[in-house]
Amino acid sequence: MLKKISTKNLKIGHYVEKLDNSWFSTPFLFHQFKVKSQEEIQKLKDNNINEVYINTEKGLDIGEEQIIKEPGKNQLNYINVNFDSLTVNTEIPFDLYCKIDGEYTLYLKNSLPLHPYILNDLKERHIGEIYIDAKEKIFLTNYLANTKEEKDLSVKGLAKGFETPEKIKNYNNYLNNYIPLNSSTLMPGIKVPFAIFIEQNTAISMIAKADEIFGELKSGTFNNKNLNLLIRKEDIEKYKLFLREIAKNLTKSSSQEQLMATIIKENTKIITKELFDSPLSGKLLKSAKESVTQMVKITLENPSSSYELFKIHSHDYYTYVHSVNVCILSIGIGTAIGLEKEPALSNLAFGALLHDVGKSMIDNSLINKPGELTDREFKVMKDHVSLGEKLLRGHKNLPEPVFYPVKQHHERLSGTGYPLGLSGNKIDIFGRITAIADIYDTLTTERAYKKALTKLDTINYLAKNISDFDLDIFKAFVAMLDKNENIPKAKSIQIYA
Repeated sequence: MLKKISTKNLKIGHYVEKLDNSWFSTPFLFHQFKVKSQEEIQKLKDNNINEVYINTEKGLDIGEEQIIKEPGKNQLNYINVNFDSLTVNTEIPFDLYCKIDGEYTLYLKNSLPLHPYILNDLKERHIGEIYIDAKEKIFLTNYLANTKEEKDLSVKGLAKGFETPEKIKNYNNYLNNYIPLNSSTLMPGIKVPFAIFIEQNTAISMIAKADEIFGELKSGTFNNKNLNLLIRKEDIEKYKLFLREIAKNLTKSSSQEQLMATIIKENTKIITKELFDSPLSGKLLKSAKESVTQMVKITLENPSSSYELFKIHSHDYYTYVHSVNVCILSIGIGTAIGLEKEPALSNLAFGALLHDVGKSMIDNSLINKPGELTDREFKVMKDHVSLGEKLLRGHKNLPEPVFYPVKQHHERLSGTGYPLGLSGNKIDIFGRITAIADIYDTLTTERAYKKALTKLDTINYLAKNISDFDLDIFKAFVAMLDKNENIPKAKSIQIYA
């Protein structure tokens, strides 16, 4: 039985089922744990957690006089909000609640963006009603007035800044005809055999001509995280040769080994793009496999250099870049949980790289659409899972474990995922790993028309929905990120189970 009590009445032996507080604002990733020390109780108090729910079936009970009585049904301070009145990709200036098992549960903390994934997640869970605290009604009123223009655009499948066909065409031109590159490969004083461009708000500007000595790129405005450094698609071969020449002259010093890791990652990105452009190519599939093997090798044999792989700076969405990111994150998780070197880790990594290959069969204008997808478009987008599996079945000699990330990265342990609605042990460990890596990179990637969640908020979002994911894998994931990405506040996060 659940009982809501004051933190001051909490004792060692009570089982905390959940915290009556914002899951975004506390260092407690999981709100379920048995109290084992006064220090744990004090930590709750220090984080301004005044009330908790205890489970008397899992721990000690408490006297009736100490229970905080819930208000009656007519006294609830929540009001219903029209689901369709909210606008995707806008910041929500109030806490959003949904009702689960008859209880109001905080779903999205105020000031965070209503990411399309989060909106679709609510739909997939068949949560048709959402709520706010009645005291925040004025914030809702102001929000609806301030986002009217964006809402009108959203209804048309458009986004602010992309109101005309010309602007959408320019955006697609930028994504389809330019390749992002890592500035670490452009060392000062080296002649660059291709033109270099920057992108800001989808506008493309040349900053260096081909065969010029490149200057100090890392200083000044080019270090702006909202700028993409680009080359033209037709210069891919020149870039590959450029990377090969740099690699030939590297020594085994620590900094140069880190540069080698960057070069391997860049090569993997290029090969993945080429494979997604020609997914039936057995030659490109083999090259992608070789690149994955290199990334696995450097992770296992030289962990200090492999940190370079985990420096994921995501601005704007490219399916092939996302795929490489998910591959790298999956390698990190696999290593953290102790997967065997061969063949398990390589199969996981290769499947993770290919997890979105089915999107190569979907029109680019839909993949890159700068606005909310209609229900019909979302249904088409979901087909990428089955399309990817079908496409890869056409290749011979692919190990069966490689298919699990492809066909299960959208399945959820709770059974609310797709395409098959698998639950629990029906989902392979590779599918469980890739699901976490996929969502993490999706939510932390910024687009020209949407803000990303911070890394810490994304971790907390996953924690909030932990029933969808493997708890042990998620713990390993958080520890891996803390080690490799140095997430702010990560060291203060406590994981209770």
